[in-house]
Amino acid sequence: MRISTAFTAMLLTLVAGSAASDRALASGWSIQATPNPTGVSASALEGVSCSAATACIGVGDINGISGPAGPLAEQWDGTAWSTQPNPPGQYLTGVSCTSTAACTAVGPGAYGWNGTAWSIQSTPSEGNGSVLKDVSCTALNSCTAVGDYRVCQLGQCRPFYVHVLTLAERWNGSGWLIQPTPNPSTFDNVLDGVSCSSATACTAVGSGVNAPLAERWNGAGWSIQPTPKPAGTQPVSLFSVSCPTAAECTAVGDYESSATGYIPLAEEWNGAAWSIQPIPIPSNGVLEHVSCPAVSACIAVGWDSAGALIEQWNGTTWSIQPTPAVSGATHSVLSGVSCPTETACSAVGAYTNSLGTQVALAESYSG
Repeated sequence: MRISTAFTAMLLTLVAGSAASDRALASGWSIQATPNPTGVSASALEGVSCSAATACIGVGDINGISGPAGPLAEQWDGTAWSTQPNPPGQYLTGVSCTSTAACTAVGPGAYGWNGTAWSIQSTPSEGNGSVLKDVSCTALNSCTAVGDYRVCQLGQCRPFYVHVLTLAERWNGSGWLIQPTPNPSTFDNVLDGVSCSSATACTAVGSGVNAPLAERWNGAGWSIQPTPKPAGTQPVSLFSVSCPTAAECTAVGDYESSATGYIPLAEEWNGAAWSIQPIPIPSNGVLEHVSCPAVSACIAVGWDSAGALIEQWNGTTWSIQPTPAVSGATHSVLSGVSCPTETACSAVGAYTNSLGTQVALAESYSG
Protein backbone atom coordinates (compact mmCIF):
# COMPACT_ATOMS: atom_id res chain seq x y z
CA MET A 1 0.00 0.00 0.00
CA ARG A 2 1.20 3.48 -0.79
CA ILE A 3 0.70 5.05 2.64
CA SER A 4 0.71 8.84 2.53
CA THR A 5 3.96 10.67 3.17
CA ALA A 6 2.34 12.43 6.11
CA PHE A 7 1.25 9.16 7.66
CA THR A 8 4.67 7.58 7.16
CA ALA A 9 6.40 10.58 8.71
CA MET A 10 4.02 10.49 11.62
CA LEU A 11 4.73 6.85 12.33
CA LEU A 12 8.42 7.64 12.35
CA THR A 13 8.23 10.73 14.52
CA LEU A 14 5.29 10.31 16.90
CA VAL A 15 4.99 8.06 19.91
CA ALA A 16 1.92 5.86 19.78
CA GLY A 17 -0.86 7.22 21.93
CA SER A 18 -4.44 8.28 22.00
CA ALA A 19 -5.72 10.42 19.13
CA ALA A 20 -7.86 12.36 21.55
CA SER A 21 -6.56 15.88 21.05
CA ASP A 22 -6.06 18.59 23.63
CA ARG A 23 -8.07 20.79 21.28
CA ALA A 24 -11.76 21.13 22.01
CA LEU A 25 -14.26 19.78 19.52
CA ALA A 26 -14.79 22.28 16.74
CA SER A 27 -18.36 23.43 16.37
CA GLY A 28 -17.97 23.53 12.59
CA TRP A 29 -15.98 20.34 11.96
CA SER A 30 -17.43 16.86 12.34
CA ILE A 31 -16.30 13.33 11.51
CA GLN A 32 -18.13 11.53 8.71
CA ALA A 33 -18.47 7.76 8.58
CA THR A 34 -16.47 6.33 5.67
CA PRO A 35 -16.87 2.81 4.31
CA ASN A 36 -13.83 0.58 4.12
CA PRO A 37 -13.86 -2.06 1.39
CA THR A 38 -14.16 -5.62 2.60
CA GLY A 39 -11.17 -7.89 2.29
CA VAL A 40 -8.53 -5.18 2.67
CA SER A 41 -5.99 -4.78 5.43
CA ALA A 42 -5.63 -1.01 5.20
CA SER A 43 -7.09 2.03 3.45
CA ALA A 44 -6.43 5.76 3.19
CA LEU A 45 -7.88 8.75 1.34
CA GLU A 46 -5.17 11.00 -0.08
CA GLY A 47 -7.13 13.66 -2.01
CA VAL A 48 -10.62 15.08 -2.36
CA SER A 49 -12.49 17.38 -4.73
CA CYS A 50 -15.98 18.83 -4.20
CA SER A 51 -17.90 20.32 -7.11
CA ALA A 52 -20.55 21.31 -4.55
CA ALA A 53 -21.11 20.96 -0.82
CA THR A 54 -23.16 17.83 -1.50
CA ALA A 55 -20.90 16.33 -4.17
CA CYS A 56 -17.34 15.18 -3.37
CA ILE A 57 -15.00 12.49 -4.64
CA GLY A 58 -12.21 11.19 -2.39
CA VAL A 59 -9.35 9.08 -3.74
CA GLY A 60 -6.55 7.09 -2.18
CA ASP A 61 -5.40 3.51 -1.86
CA ILE A 62 -6.06 0.14 -0.28
CA ASN A 63 -4.02 -2.93 0.60
CA GLY A 64 -5.50 -6.35 0.06
CA ILE A 65 -5.14 -9.01 2.72
CA SER A 66 -3.97 -11.51 0.11
CA GLY A 67 -3.48 -9.27 -2.89
CA PRO A 68 -1.57 -6.27 -4.19
CA ALA A 69 -2.21 -2.65 -3.37
CA GLY A 70 -4.79 -0.81 -5.42
CA PRO A 71 -6.67 2.48 -5.74
CA LEU A 72 -9.63 3.59 -3.68
CA ALA A 73 -12.41 6.00 -4.68
CA GLU A 74 -15.30 7.13 -2.48
CA GLN A 75 -18.20 9.50 -3.16
CA TRP A 76 -20.09 11.93 -0.89
CA ASP A 77 -23.68 12.69 -1.94
CA GLY A 78 -24.54 15.13 0.83
CA THR A 79 -25.78 12.36 3.11
CA ALA A 80 -23.21 9.58 3.18
CA TRP A 81 -19.91 8.35 1.76
CA SER A 82 -20.00 5.27 -0.47
CA THR A 83 -17.33 3.35 -2.33
CA GLN A 84 -17.18 3.65 -6.11
CA PRO A 85 -16.18 0.85 -8.45
CA ASN A 86 -12.42 0.95 -8.05
CA PRO A 87 -10.49 2.38 -10.97
CA PRO A 88 -7.57 0.38 -12.32
CA GLY A 89 -4.01 1.10 -11.28
CA GLN A 90 -1.90 1.11 -8.13
CA TYR A 91 -2.95 4.19 -6.12
CA LEU A 92 -4.43 7.66 -6.47
CA THR A 93 -3.07 10.86 -4.92
CA GLY A 94 -5.05 13.74 -6.47
CA VAL A 95 -8.46 14.42 -7.98
CA SER A 96 -10.28 17.37 -9.55
CA CYS A 97 -14.02 17.49 -10.33
CA THR A 98 -15.80 20.09 -12.44
CA SER A 99 -19.19 18.40 -11.91
CA THR A 100 -20.65 15.26 -10.35
CA ALA A 101 -20.14 13.48 -13.68
CA ALA A 102 -16.70 14.83 -14.58
CA CYS A 103 -13.64 14.08 -12.44
CA THR A 104 -10.01 13.40 -13.21
CA ALA A 105 -7.77 11.51 -10.80
CA VAL A 106 -4.03 10.92 -10.97
CA GLY A 107 -1.43 8.56 -9.54
CA PRO A 108 1.13 6.86 -11.70
CA GLY A 109 -1.33 7.64 -14.54
CA ALA A 110 -4.62 9.48 -15.11
CA TYR A 111 -8.21 8.30 -14.83
CA GLY A 112 -11.55 9.83 -15.79
CA TRP A 113 -14.91 9.57 -13.97
CA ASN A 114 -18.06 10.02 -16.08
CA GLY A 115 -20.60 9.73 -13.28
CA THR A 116 -20.84 5.96 -13.60
CA ALA A 117 -17.38 4.45 -13.94
CA TRP A 118 -13.66 5.20 -13.97
CA SER A 119 -11.60 4.67 -17.09
CA ILE A 120 -7.89 4.84 -17.87
CA GLN A 121 -6.65 7.86 -19.80
CA SER A 122 -3.44 7.21 -21.70
CA THR A 123 -0.63 9.47 -20.48
CA PRO A 124 2.78 9.95 -22.08
CA SER A 125 5.79 9.00 -19.98
CA GLU A 126 9.13 10.74 -19.65
CA GLY A 127 12.56 9.32 -18.89
CA ASN A 128 12.77 6.03 -17.05
CA GLY A 129 9.47 6.34 -15.26
CA SER A 130 7.05 9.14 -14.40
CA VAL A 131 4.35 9.76 -11.81
CA LEU A 132 1.56 12.34 -11.60
CA LYS A 133 0.81 13.65 -8.11
CA ASP A 134 -1.89 16.30 -8.46
CA VAL A 135 -4.37 17.64 -11.00
CA SER A 136 -6.48 20.76 -11.49
CA CYS A 137 -9.35 21.00 -14.00
CA THR A 138 -11.12 24.20 -15.02
CA ALA A 139 -13.41 22.50 -17.55
CA LEU A 140 -14.27 19.06 -18.88
CA ASN A 141 -11.65 19.49 -21.61
CA SER A 142 -9.04 21.43 -19.63
CA CYS A 143 -6.88 19.82 -16.91
CA THR A 144 -3.28 20.21 -15.82
CA ALA A 145 -1.46 17.48 -13.91
CA VAL A 146 2.00 17.69 -12.35
CA GLY A 147 4.54 15.31 -10.89
CA ASP A 148 8.06 14.17 -11.73
CA TYR A 149 10.04 11.67 -13.73
CA ARG A 150 13.32 9.83 -13.36
CA VAL A 151 16.33 9.76 -15.64
CA CYS A 152 18.80 6.98 -14.93
CA GLN A 153 22.45 7.74 -15.44
CA LEU A 154 25.09 5.36 -16.85
CA GLY A 155 22.49 2.63 -17.05
CA GLN A 156 22.01 2.71 -13.29
CA CYS A 157 18.59 3.34 -11.74
CA ARG A 158 19.87 3.42 -8.18
CA PRO A 159 20.32 6.27 -5.68
CA PHE A 160 23.05 8.71 -6.73
CA TYR A 161 22.53 7.66 -10.36
CA VAL A 162 18.96 8.94 -10.76
CA HIS A 163 18.03 12.50 -11.71
CA VAL A 164 14.48 13.51 -10.75
CA LEU A 165 12.92 16.23 -12.93
CA THR A 166 9.63 18.14 -12.95
CA LEU A 167 6.71 16.98 -15.09
CA ALA A 168 3.54 18.72 -16.30
CA GLU A 169 0.89 17.31 -18.61
CA ARG A 170 -2.18 18.90 -20.19
CA TRP A 171 -5.58 17.30 -20.95
CA ASN A 172 -7.45 18.82 -23.90
CA GLY A 173 -10.53 16.64 -23.74
CA SER A 174 -9.17 13.88 -25.96
CA GLY A 175 -5.60 13.25 -24.81
CA TRP A 176 -2.73 14.18 -22.51
CA LEU A 177 0.32 16.07 -23.76
CA ILE A 178 3.57 16.78 -21.95
CA GLN A 179 4.42 20.44 -21.37
CA PRO A 180 8.11 21.38 -21.03
CA THR A 181 8.93 22.54 -17.49
CA PRO A 182 12.09 24.20 -16.16
CA ASN A 183 14.15 22.66 -13.35
CA PRO A 184 16.11 24.66 -10.77
CA SER A 185 18.75 21.91 -10.51
CA THR A 186 19.91 18.93 -12.51
CA PHE A 187 19.00 16.08 -10.20
CA ASP A 188 16.32 16.62 -7.51
CA ASN A 189 13.17 18.46 -8.60
CA VAL A 190 9.53 17.58 -7.93
CA LEU A 191 6.10 19.16 -8.40
CA ASP A 192 3.58 18.00 -5.79
CA GLY A 193 0.61 20.35 -6.21
CA VAL A 194 -1.12 22.42 -8.88
CA SER A 195 -4.01 24.90 -9.07
CA CYS A 196 -5.47 26.53 -12.18
CA SER A 197 -7.79 29.54 -12.04
CA SER A 198 -8.20 29.33 -15.83
CA ALA A 199 -6.78 27.43 -18.79
CA THR A 200 -4.04 30.06 -19.11
CA ALA A 201 -3.22 30.56 -15.42
CA CYS A 202 -1.82 27.66 -13.39
CA THR A 203 0.61 27.51 -10.49
CA ALA A 204 2.50 24.38 -9.48
CA VAL A 205 4.55 23.90 -6.33
CA GLY A 206 7.06 21.39 -5.02
CA SER A 207 10.71 21.39 -4.12
CA GLY A 208 14.21 21.61 -5.52
CA VAL A 209 17.44 20.92 -3.66
CA ASN A 210 16.59 21.92 -0.06
CA ALA A 211 14.40 24.73 -1.37
CA PRO A 212 10.73 25.35 -2.18
CA LEU A 213 9.74 25.47 -5.85
CA ALA A 214 6.94 27.34 -7.60
CA GLU A 215 6.28 27.42 -11.34
CA ARG A 216 3.74 29.41 -13.34
CA TRP A 217 1.86 28.55 -16.56
CA ASN A 218 0.72 31.56 -18.60
CA GLY A 219 -0.92 29.70 -21.46
CA ALA A 220 2.29 29.50 -23.49
CA GLY A 221 4.95 28.11 -21.15
CA TRP A 222 6.07 27.34 -17.61
CA SER A 223 8.52 29.56 -15.73
CA ILE A 224 10.10 29.34 -12.28
CA GLN A 225 9.01 31.90 -9.69
CA PRO A 226 11.45 32.88 -6.92
CA THR A 227 10.20 31.48 -3.61
CA PRO A 228 11.55 32.41 -0.17
CA LYS A 229 12.58 29.85 2.43
CA PRO A 230 12.76 30.29 6.19
CA ALA A 231 16.19 31.43 7.27
CA GLY A 232 18.66 28.81 8.35
CA THR A 233 16.42 25.85 7.59
CA GLN A 234 17.09 22.37 6.32
CA PRO A 235 14.97 20.82 3.48
CA VAL A 236 11.89 22.88 2.54
CA SER A 237 8.92 21.59 0.54
CA LEU A 238 5.63 22.96 -0.74
CA PHE A 239 3.03 20.22 -1.12
CA SER A 240 -0.12 22.01 -2.23
CA VAL A 241 -1.34 25.29 -3.73
CA SER A 242 -4.73 26.92 -4.22
CA CYS A 243 -5.34 29.93 -6.49
CA PRO A 244 -8.80 31.51 -6.21
CA THR A 245 -7.71 34.09 -8.85
CA ALA A 246 -4.88 34.42 -11.35
CA ALA A 247 -3.14 36.93 -9.06
CA GLU A 248 -3.68 35.24 -5.69
CA CYS A 249 -2.32 31.87 -4.56
CA THR A 250 -1.60 30.22 -1.22
CA ALA A 251 0.83 27.32 -0.90
CA VAL A 252 1.53 25.12 2.11
CA GLY A 253 4.15 22.58 3.10
CA ASP A 254 6.85 22.22 5.70
CA TYR A 255 10.49 22.65 6.54
CA GLU A 256 12.75 20.64 8.81
CA SER A 257 14.58 21.83 11.88
CA SER A 258 17.24 19.75 13.57
CA ALA A 259 15.95 21.07 16.89
CA THR A 260 12.17 20.73 16.54
CA GLY A 261 11.50 18.41 13.59
CA TYR A 262 8.82 19.26 11.01
CA ILE A 263 7.44 22.82 10.99
CA PRO A 264 4.39 23.94 8.94
CA LEU A 265 4.94 26.51 6.19
CA ALA A 266 2.57 28.81 4.29
CA GLU A 267 3.44 31.17 1.44
CA GLU A 268 1.36 33.68 -0.51
CA TRP A 269 1.55 34.87 -4.13
CA ASN A 270 0.12 38.38 -4.63
CA GLY A 271 0.52 38.57 -8.39
CA ALA A 272 4.09 39.91 -8.18
CA ALA A 273 6.02 37.89 -5.60
CA TRP A 274 5.88 35.07 -3.08
CA SER A 275 6.17 35.82 0.64
CA ILE A 276 6.16 33.69 3.78
CA GLN A 277 3.05 34.06 5.94
CA PRO A 278 3.32 33.93 9.74
CA ILE A 279 1.55 30.76 10.83
CA PRO A 280 0.88 29.09 14.19
CA ILE A 281 3.49 26.39 14.71
CA PRO A 282 2.24 23.36 16.62
CA SER A 283 4.58 20.67 17.86
CA ASN A 284 6.18 18.76 15.00
CA GLY A 285 3.65 19.38 12.23
CA VAL A 286 3.12 19.43 8.47
CA LEU A 287 0.52 21.06 6.23
CA GLU A 288 -0.29 18.64 3.41
CA HIS A 289 -3.03 20.41 1.45
CA VAL A 290 -4.85 23.73 1.10
CA SER A 291 -8.10 24.96 -0.44
CA CYS A 292 -9.01 28.63 -0.88
CA PRO A 293 -12.57 29.34 -2.07
CA ALA A 294 -11.77 33.07 -1.82
CA VAL A 295 -8.73 35.32 -1.46
CA SER A 296 -9.52 35.88 2.22
CA ALA A 297 -10.58 32.32 3.02
CA CYS A 298 -8.31 29.25 3.07
CA ILE A 299 -8.32 25.95 4.93
CA ALA A 300 -5.09 23.97 5.23
CA VAL A 301 -4.88 20.45 6.64
CA GLY A 302 -2.15 18.09 7.77
CA TRP A 303 -0.95 16.66 11.06
CA ASP A 304 1.00 17.43 14.19
CA SER A 305 1.92 15.59 17.38
CA ALA A 306 -1.70 15.80 18.60
CA GLY A 307 -3.15 14.24 15.45
CA ALA A 308 -5.05 15.81 12.57
CA LEU A 309 -4.24 19.49 12.06
CA ILE A 310 -6.49 22.16 10.50
CA GLU A 311 -5.50 25.81 10.09
CA GLN A 312 -7.63 28.66 8.71
CA TRP A 313 -6.69 31.87 6.87
CA ASN A 314 -9.16 34.76 7.22
CA GLY A 315 -7.37 37.22 4.96
CA THR A 316 -5.21 38.57 7.78
CA THR A 317 -3.95 35.74 9.97
CA TRP A 318 -3.72 31.97 10.22
CA SER A 319 -5.23 30.23 13.24
CA ILE A 320 -5.38 26.60 14.37
CA GLN A 321 -8.89 25.17 14.26
CA PRO A 322 -10.21 22.72 16.85
CA THR A 323 -10.60 19.28 15.27
CA PRO A 324 -12.76 16.39 16.45
CA ALA A 325 -10.98 13.31 17.75
CA VAL A 326 -11.73 9.84 16.41
CA SER A 327 -12.87 7.65 19.29
CA GLY A 328 -10.36 4.94 20.16
CA ALA A 329 -7.97 5.92 17.38
CA THR A 330 -4.28 6.75 17.18
CA HIS A 331 -2.24 8.56 14.55
CA SER A 332 -4.89 10.54 12.66
CA VAL A 333 -3.78 12.65 9.70
CA LEU A 334 -5.51 14.75 7.03
CA SER A 335 -4.03 14.65 3.53
CA GLY A 336 -6.55 16.52 1.37
CA VAL A 337 -9.18 19.25 1.61
CA SER A 338 -11.69 20.84 -0.75
CA CYS A 339 -13.85 23.88 0.00
CA PRO A 340 -16.43 24.61 -2.72
CA THR A 341 -17.62 27.62 -0.68
CA GLU A 342 -16.38 29.61 2.30
CA THR A 343 -18.84 27.76 4.56
CA ALA A 344 -18.46 24.19 3.30
CA CYS A 345 -15.32 22.00 3.28
CA SER A 346 -14.48 18.31 3.17
CA ALA A 347 -11.17 16.94 4.42
CA VAL A 348 -9.86 13.39 4.05
CA GLY A 349 -7.03 11.29 5.40
CA ALA A 350 -6.52 8.21 7.55
CA TYR A 351 -6.21 7.02 11.13
CA THR A 352 -5.23 3.87 12.98
CA ASN A 353 -8.18 2.32 14.80
CA SER A 354 -8.21 0.44 18.12
CA LEU A 355 -7.36 -2.79 16.30
CA GLY A 356 -4.22 -1.26 14.82
CA THR A 357 -5.67 -1.06 11.30
CA GLN A 358 -5.28 2.00 9.11
CA VAL A 359 -8.67 3.15 7.78
CA ALA A 360 -9.97 6.09 5.77
CA LEU A 361 -10.97 9.32 7.52
CA ALA A 362 -13.32 12.08 6.37
CA GLU A 363 -14.30 15.30 8.13
CA SER A 364 -16.67 18.05 7.05
CA TYR A 365 -17.02 21.71 7.88
CA SER A 366 -20.23 23.72 7.84
CA GLY A 367 -19.82 27.34 8.86
